[in-house]
Amino acid sequence: MILAPDSAAPALELREVHRSYGKVAAATGLELSVRSGELVTIIGPSGCGKSTLLRLIAGLERPDAGAITIAGKVAADRRNFKQPEHRQVGLVFQDHALFPNLSVAGNIAFGLQKVPASSRRARVAEVLELVRLSHLAERYPHELSGGEQQRVALARALAPNPAVVLLDEPFSSLDETLRARVRGDVEAVLRSTGTTAILVTHDQTEALSFGDRVVVMRNGRIEQAGAPEEVFENPASRFVATFMGDADFLSAEFSDGQLHCELGRLPGSWPDAAQQLEVVLRPHEVSLSADEHGNATVISSEYRGAFTLHHVRLASGQSVHSLQMHPARFAPGQRVAARISQGTTPTVLRGGERSAGTISPSAPVLDAPSDARKSITAP
Repeated sequence: MILAPDSAAPALELREVHRSYGKVAAATGLELSVRSGELVTIIGPSGCGKSTLLRLIAGLERPDAGAITIAGKVAADRRNFKQPEHRQVGLVFQDHALFPNLSVAGNIAFGLQKVPASSRRARVAEVLELVRLSHLAERYPHELSGGEQQRVALARALAPNPAVVLLDEPFSSLDETLRARVRGDVEAVLRSTGTTAILVTHDQTEALSFGDRVVVMRNGRIEQAGAPEEVFENPASRFVATFMGDADFLSAEFSDGQLHCELGRLPGSWPDAAQQLEVVLRPHEVSLSADEHGNATVISSEYRGAFTLHHVRLASGQSVHSLQMHPARFAPGQRVAARISQGTTPTVLRGGERSAGTISPSAPVLDAPSDARKSITAP
């Protein structure tokens, strides 16, 4: 199945792409389609294959099997293999890879050697204006800030009008505050030019905030691909749920037309009501209120400025986290009532994978009866 957002001709397409290093499979059956102008982030743990995927697209690696198409032209398959310089692909590296002996303008012009001099100068001026660095054209890389160097690297990648720009963890060397600002600048430039881009990152916040689609990889495979809110709010597996943010898992059972767990009951439907299920809950999806007869005890609290993260233990021994606005503070040892927050539609897993069943999205959360709290225990 090709993961295409619509029927438009893709700017990039991978079909059953495989790549191994000896007995280690770095890419297994990769299927991905990216439309023109789409921004896609690739994320996964170290060794999951995300850098290999980028290198395969760039032409720095040759696939063992499968096909890669860029701008409607075959870049690699069983019979063909185009070198990187013939792929219409721009590269932005983590360390910027700027030439220290060339000025800003010289770095950008480097990839335009086959363009007539007058056109080359015009194009350099155009992309410098685009990244707001016209005033620094004659500076050298060591005279620039980290954010400015990153924008020069982006301008150099954009100068030849590539079909796809590949960004390999480009913001990881920047401090947190600067990273957010530069990331926003880079995304704005890519949007304004309608550039198709693939961003590889190890940062969950970056993956969710940058672009149109998130691709989560694991062991050389694509575990899930979808809009950021879909991947975060409706993870396809236990792995995706935990990798894309804090998550707790509560044992649950479906009976009498409702899903029962320690934090409440929700109407829904499942094809196999007899099998035990798990509810996935993010900290912001668990509400707390002071209640000396409540179903949970506060273990610890972590002050985070605008929010406080509470860790609570339920009667079954399972524990969950609850993220509350800072005025809501509970002391360790305090009894509280813990519930699934109103308006929450949790993901339900069966055997570690997302269940085919559904929770009624508008259904109110009901308090779980005492017998249900006792019977649903940790696996």
